[in-house]
Amino acid sequence: MIWGPQRVPYNPGSDWGNLMGLFSRKGSKAQVIDLRERAPRPVFEFGLPTPCPECGGHGYLDGIDVKRAIMFQHCPACFAKWETAESDLSVT
Repeated sequence: MIWGPQRVPYNPGSDWGNLMGLFSRKGSKAQVIDLRERAPRPVFEFGLPTPCPECGGHGYLDGIDVKRAIMFQHCPACFAKWETAESDLSVT
């Protein structure tokens, strides 16, 4: 008796062709789990321009009222103007 793996000759008419598909996937779609970390939310600092609330473009800082802690800004793309208080930028 021979011990160990044995070589079996290939016979196209045999049932070996049916056994090869035994462990194949049968039309099931693979489930993908995203393990990447979420992108951090942008942190805005007082004194730096914030994005435009109308179009999302880059804001331009016109001036700062230090006593009331308000930034005056405008958007060069859509010409919107807005004010941002320091309390609006605090992260909760």
